[in-house]
Amino acid sequence: MPRATIPAVTYASTTLHGNLDALQQRLPAYAREHRLDVVASYADREGQREPAEKPHLQAAIDQVREGRAKVLLTVTVSMISPVCAEYDAVLADARAARGQLVCTGWSPPPAK
Repeated sequence: MPRATIPAVTYASTTLHGNLDALQQRLPAYAREHRLDVVASYADREGQREPAEKPHLQAAIDQVREGRAKVLLTVTVSMISPVCAEYDAVLADARAARGQLVCTGWSPPPAK
């Protein structure tokens, strides 16, 4: 019997002129490999702004708060915020909603 999948939202962030393509391909590949069901994907080009100033990050967090997702999946901690206190606040918010914040890291997805 196959294991059930877990609902997840993906989130990527880059600068105004950054390339989101590789990031947006990496996250669904990781999700499939780890039996996560991506229910929504979000991306911001707000760079290193604080989390409250990233509208699509806020939308992803809302998905977890409202129970539509159990995992907020991103590539690195710095996509949430390079400031520890800001990252910790987002992590606490996810945990308060009984969710998780997962960072995949930059390694390539597993071979199929």
